Amino acid sequence: MRLFPLLSLLLVIILTFQNCQNATPKKPSVETTEIANIEKVNLSIAIDQTKLFSKAGLKGKELIRLPLGQELVYLNELSSFTTAISLNGIPFNEPWLKVETSDAQIGWIYAGAVKFDATGKGKILYDAIIRKRLANFFGQNAGKLIESYNQKYNNIETAYEFAQLYQLGQSLRDTLIVQLNQIDLSETPEVPDLFWIDEPLPALVPTQIFDANMFHLFFDYKELHQKAIKTVGDEDEAFISLFYTMYSLDSIEYFYPSWYLKMNDSPQTYSLLGESIHLKMLTKMDSLAIQTDLFQPLLIQLKIEILQDILTNNLYWRNATDIIKEVNQILEADFELISKADKIALKERIKMFEQPKEFEILVDGRNIID
Repeated sequence: MRLFPLLSLLLVIILTFQNCQNATPKKPSVETTEIANIEKVNLSIAIDQTKLFSKAGLKGKELIRLPLGQELVYLNELSSFTTAISLNGIPFNEPWLKVETSDAQIGWIYAGAVKFDATGKGKILYDAIIRKRLANFFGQNAGKLIESYNQKYNNIETAYEFAQLYQLGQSLRDTLIVQLNQIDLSETPEVPDLFWIDEPLPALVPTQIFDANMFHLFFDYKELHQKAIKTVGDEDEAFISLFYTMYSLDSIEYFYPSWYLKMNDSPQTYSLLGESIHLKMLTKMDSLAIQTDLFQPLLIQLKIEILQDILTNNLYWRNATDIIKEVNQILEADFELISKADKIALKERIKMFEQPKEFEILVDGRNIID
């Protein structure tokens, strides 16, 4: 029997098997993984006295505590697991990042405690962390809605698409506000930093309402105006100009439009009917309604808000003469947006302004306060 050829064949098989084993890539660590081979990414501490650990997770040894604003360098490695932690009243469930401090100390830090650069080299890390954070905080459905809004915002080209974007933004804002209102600020030592909401929610500004001890989201109409300028068609620019009148202070949406006067240190809010703000708004709105039907539902919504102030408020800053004059001007303008039923209600309201005490309406509030 010839053994040499058989032994040679067996040796070839063994060597081939060993080479295949060597070619098999090593499994990543069960504790950490690299998200991408990216260059240096700078981070900064968002929560004062954040702990730097010797390894990922709360079981690591605490190395140092880092102050608010401390600069860090991300070392391209994050944990493959997440940890549920509440930071200043906000629930997070995020991985750990391997970082290096300015004095060359290397350790692991919780992703929820740092700020990310959302542009350039930091975009990869940002996408890996912040998108998940939004979904974890607001829920998967809201996370998808955020993604849709962000994509539409970045890709709109026409006034028609702008109108769709704005309505989506309204729906998204109202959905997210419900979640924001669940943050209990009464028991948190520091105000939660919601910086990470800004980038994926362009033109929506998270704001803390100190009087109500809550957070809210408001539209930034200056940012929306810059977007509208770049689209095909000028109807969206005309629409946004309405809000420059409606929020004349800084063009950022708030609870009280420009036809209201909120008194400091007082719950009372006066209507400024009689100063022609209502008339100016309705004039612009009607002109846009004649020009296009793109924003018709939104214009009807605004009209309802304006008429509610005229028809149902009971505190007015100006005197009855000024108030009646402006309401008559609105009727005489014969706006298309103002229906026959609206006109009947406005005429009846004039009768009430003629006898304000009888109908328990306070007018000329500025002289009463003085």
